[in-house]
Amino acid sequence: MKRVAIVFISLLLLFNIIYARTRDEMRPLVAPTTQFKNQNASNIWLTFTNYGFFGNGGEWGTEPYSCVFPAYSNQEYLFQGALWVGAIVGRDTLCTVGVDGWAHEGEMYPGTDPGDTILERSNIPTSPVFDTTAVSELDFIAVYTDTYTDPSIPSMGPWHRPLGLEVRQNSYAWSYSYAEDFIIIDFWVKNIGRRTLREVYIGLYMDGDCGPTGALYSDDKSQDDVTGFISSIPPQYGGNMDNPKDSIKTAWLANAALVGFEGNCAGLVTPDVTGCRVLRTPNPYLSTSFNWWYSNQSDMIADWGPAFPDNPYDVLLTQLNSQFSPGDPQPGTPSYDDPRADVLKWLLMANGAFDPDQLDIRYAYSDTLMNDTRYMFSFGPIYPAQRNGMPVYDSTFQPGDSVPVTVAYIGGENFQIFSDVPTWSGHPNVTGGDTIVTKENSWSPIRYDFTDLGTNARWSLDVYDNPKVITSVPWGDDTITQAIFPPMGPADTSICDTTDPFFHWPVPIVINTDTIDWTGDGIPDFAGPPPPNFTQMMIVPGVPRATDIAILWGKREKVPTDPSRDSLWNILPDEQVSKDPFVPNYEDFQGYRIYKSYSNVEREIAGWTMLRQWDMGFKWILSNPTDPNSDPVEVPNQNYPQYAFGQWLEYDTIRAPDANIYETDYQLNHQLNIDPNFAPLEQYRNEFRYVFVDSNVTLLHPIYYTVTCFDFGNPQTDVEPLESSKGSNAHYIVPSPAPRQLNEDTPVMVVPNPYRGDKDYSSGAEPWEDPARTGWTEHSRRISFINLPEVCTIRIYTLTGDLVKVLEHDGSENNSGTEDWNLISNDTQLIASGIYLYAVEEPGGNTQVGKFVVIK
Repeated sequence: MKRVAIVFISLLLLFNIIYARTRDEMRPLVAPTTQFKNQNASNIWLTFTNYGFFGNGGEWGTEPYSCVFPAYSNQEYLFQGALWVGAIVGRDTLCTVGVDGWAHEGEMYPGTDPGDTILERSNIPTSPVFDTTAVSELDFIAVYTDTYTDPSIPSMGPWHRPLGLEVRQNSYAWSYSYAEDFIIIDFWVKNIGRRTLREVYIGLYMDGDCGPTGALYSDDKSQDDVTGFISSIPPQYGGNMDNPKDSIKTAWLANAALVGFEGNCAGLVTPDVTGCRVLRTPNPYLSTSFNWWYSNQSDMIADWGPAFPDNPYDVLLTQLNSQFSPGDPQPGTPSYDDPRADVLKWLLMANGAFDPDQLDIRYAYSDTLMNDTRYMFSFGPIYPAQRNGMPVYDSTFQPGDSVPVTVAYIGGENFQIFSDVPTWSGHPNVTGGDTIVTKENSWSPIRYDFTDLGTNARWSLDVYDNPKVITSVPWGDDTITQAIFPPMGPADTSICDTTDPFFHWPVPIVINTDTIDWTGDGIPDFAGPPPPNFTQMMIVPGVPRATDIAILWGKREKVPTDPSRDSLWNILPDEQVSKDPFVPNYEDFQGYRIYKSYSNVEREIAGWTMLRQWDMGFKWILSNPTDPNSDPVEVPNQNYPQYAFGQWLEYDTIRAPDANIYETDYQLNHQLNIDPNFAPLEQYRNEFRYVFVDSNVTLLHPIYYTVTCFDFGNPQTDVEPLESSKGSNAHYIVPSPAPRQLNEDTPVMVVPNPYRGDKDYSSGAEPWEDPARTGWTEHSRRISFINLPEVCTIRIYTLTGDLVKVLEHDGSENNSGTEDWNLISNDTQLIASGIYLYAVEEPGGNTQVGKFVVIK
């Protein structure tokens, strides 16, 4: 209590301090290079910025979403989230925020160079931002500081005093089934100033606004939100109170009920939830706080949420607030026109309180009104794990010190249990027929279903730090290299420096003498079991018939075979499967699937239709994966029904990865030998293993095809079978007759002819224009020249002989006799209505002419 009393006196004195800026704290005004970027690789679509907050903050006119979950659901669960950092500097208490949540003022900004935007990377080889250093399927890297002080910078308040911080923010997203419902955000906070920071607290501010997406609902959907904090997965939702990994410590925010009750949102379903948990802090002994409040600018209780009279920081908060006069800024929605706001924000992060769940009327200090709810999830005091190679055990944050803080932003489906908005006796809005909430049914684990949120929170920890795995990391002159298996222990690892403060040995979680789980080693992995890489493929139209599409896949070249390994090691490099990083490190490749779609969007509802699947048909695993001498078990069987794939189509007709076991209709060599109509594919005989023919196509209507590879999964770690990305391997094709020489029997034609500008060609199940549904523009217009030679030149003229466009057609790579044109001329102008002439010339000089009509 002595320390608390000193802090009380110091903070009270701060209210009489006049904040002054020194000349060397000022930075000249040059517009920071701020940016929004949309993270949509996973089942959570989250908008990031490079200046201290995420979510679009209401910028519906420029940003398509803030946080949509699940993907394509049109349900928003975030207005704005932000990083807050507070500290004591000398006699001052300062706080830097990414955004304040009400006045829309922020104090963190990137640099001013054009390159100071968000760096984007992907580990998907076909991605335009593929990078071998990428951690996930979509990485965002941003760097920003709090050192700007010029109040004329947009959104900068007049009273900001920097702490001297630089923040490196890395976010990682995956589409894998076990990882698609969370995004991991890794912050590195560095003191780049000249002053020592004390009592550093870091907080995550979240304002939900849960409800339907879009500008139409941007206001009224905010008024029926509730929040709470779940410490451990409840037993009724699959949790085990004895398992420390079920201690998820997750703050959550959702609609109060399944349906909204105000304005345009009334009666509309909002079934899910998002939340936030901390995966890593630099020092383990931290005070954690969870505080929530409303956006009420006149009521201190509503602004701060419940206050506990036995919490000295809450008492001090109330005392300080009493010194405000009418019209002064209120603490819960701090405005930067008063220097005292920094003290109040630091107190909010450092109070060590856990507010009861918003609807938990068992407690006198809860506030059971639904409103525009927001919460602060904070922890501290933060101090660096090391300084000059030595561990640090005090709460100073000196110049040059840096600390990592890693969090997971998590979604949970099917969260809502009740369809009606909760009410209770005495509530001012209670009406006849309302269901009355009692003390027994108001607490969140009773009112809401935490099964999916808890599962995803657990998976976020395992992906952050793989269980039972020791990560190879350099440490001084040593390197930690040895993966651990029972009954091995620290003495079994040949090289290891355990002075690393982040390092500890993976330990088993034993309950009732059974090992049910494992911890990680304390070193981040940011990884999980990957699906197989996609196979190389090719689309050839017009084979074996003019109305068919031939899909080729599976490179034939072999990698050296190791007789001591199973047939997996005969597969090609592009299909090589990495080891599952989770022990027992399975390497499996199960088979192929072929899909087609009229849109290449990965998770569009009803977007992809599976045409065919091939399985290996079985998989052998060890009955005890920790014992290499245990009996093998064939799966799927009655013990692992989830690892069957529904219908086992074409059982064993394609044995991936070794294609030489069976000669089937799906082997290219077999078809070339028996069917002369496959002759155009002869040039690919030694390149691709397999061929599949799709005869159910509509000529000249664009289609996307993809071939995916899927694996067996891992029943020992609850990883279900994984499949490579559909969208990443999507190939676009326009079904058309194969190329032929110019002749009068099958003349070159234009489709459609006439082209009508008043007709919508971009709608329907098979849109002629904008087949990917990315948004129609003038450049989406399309006519097709068909029955072309394999290589030719197309010249388009007006009736007066003016050259409009030259198209060079080369169908040699995909056997195409079709060329598209977007009606844009050589001088990038959209052509006018009229009659146009065209001339098609083969390399030998043979020419054919025709005409088409454009009507607008």
